[in-house]
This record gives sequence, structure tokens and C-alpha cells, in this order.
Amino acid sequence: MAKKAVRRKKKAPSSARKKKVMGDAVRKAMTNAMNAVKTAEQAKAQAEQKVFAAKLIAHIAREAGIKGPPAAVKKKVIAQARRRAAAARKTAQQRVAAARKKALARQKAARRTAGLA
Repeated sequence: MAKKAVRRKKKAPSSARKKKVMGDAVRKAMTNAMNAVKTAEQAKAQAEQKVFAAKLIAHIAREAGIKGPPAAVKKKVIAQARRRAAAARKTAQQRVAAARKKALARQKAARRTAGLA
């Protein structure tokens, strides 16, 4: 007679493993969030720098007596800059939302791996 196969219960993860998995997930989520904030701050600083440079150039041109472009050209350039800024803001918000979504998914996966879910 053949020996009956014994089904063993799957061993639950240890508390140390649970701590490690959760810690890793939280650390990764925090790192991603910090990187997203850093890139957003850099983009903001660059935009401010460009505005400052444009104002400085306009001031120097005025002091030197150089006549600037007509108002229609200025309006067109300003509108274009606004559109670009809005697009950049939108993409930044989308990236932050995607990072949040990914972080939540990783946390869920970590809980499942740790045996908490």
C-alpha cells in the first residue's frame, strides 16, 4: 500500500520577516516620495531662475536704450510660457499620483508577503 502524502501547512512568516518586508516597503515609498518632491522643487527653482533672467535682460535692454519687441510678440511668448508651465504642472501631478498609487500597491504586496493581509 502506498504511503499517503501528508499535506503540510504553509509556515507563517516570522515577525522579523514581517518587520523587514514592511520596513523595506515604507523605505521605498518614502524614497520615491522624496525624489518626486526634489524634482518638483528643482523644476520650480529653474522656472523662477528663467523669470529672473528674463526680467534682468529686459532691465538691461531698457537701460541700454534697446527697444523691446512689440506687445503682440510679448503676449504670444507669455501665453506660450503659461501653456508650458501648465503642462509641466499637469505632468508633475500625474507623476506624483502614479508614485502614490505604486507606493500603495507595494505596501499591499508587502503586507501580503509579510502575512498580514
